[in-house]
Amino acid sequence: MKIIKILVLCMLYFRGSSQVIEMNISNIGQSFRIKTTKLNDEFKIVYMRRDTSDSQKIQAEMKKMGVSLALVAQNFGPLGPEKAREKAKEYYAMVDRYTYFRKDSISFKAHSEPAFTKAFTTLLITPQNTLNKDHRTGRGLLMDGVFFFWKIADNAPTKEVAAHTPSAQTHPLLYPYIKSILAIYRKQINGSMFKNFYYYEQ
Repeated sequence: MKIIKILVLCMLYFRGSSQVIEMNISNIGQSFRIKTTKLNDEFKIVYMRRDTSDSQKIQAEMKKMGVSLALVAQNFGPLGPEKAREKAKEYYAMVDRYTYFRKDSISFKAHSEPAFTKAFTTLLITPQNTLNKDHRTGRGLLMDGVFFFWKIADNAPTKEVAAHTPSAQTHPLLYPYIKSILAIYRKQINGSMFKNFYYYEQ
């Protein structure tokens, strides 16, 4: 009887708990944030694009952090993978404090978007180190491109994942999430937020 009560409580807890994936994207001249929340079988996605920011405050903070525009343009690549990930996290958190976004949002049932639901679930259940794995065969350092950073929360310690210009070959678990979440925007909103963004135009 006691075991049954525990199982019921666990089912109620997970049924009423939300799962959240936040994806930040940084490109030269473009910055996006896409936050997905799933509660039971309902998704809500908020799409955001950086509109304006307080450049004076950002520049002052960059000076304190020892971060140059050249380093940001290279997505912190010269620091090496681990330090680049840490510094990028610190930098983008700072920029966010002084940034204003334009927004679009949608809600839908999980069964109506099976490809996205599968990609979302994959990110939830896959270990952090697996998601962070880059399958590039070369060892060259990427100096430009698009930088992605995820925070993944699912009733456990938040996973943090980063990828530099991911593709189906280099990041086979992350790429379907990127493509499917942008496909939903195109199909259901079809606004101008992602105009000229490489991953949206493909």
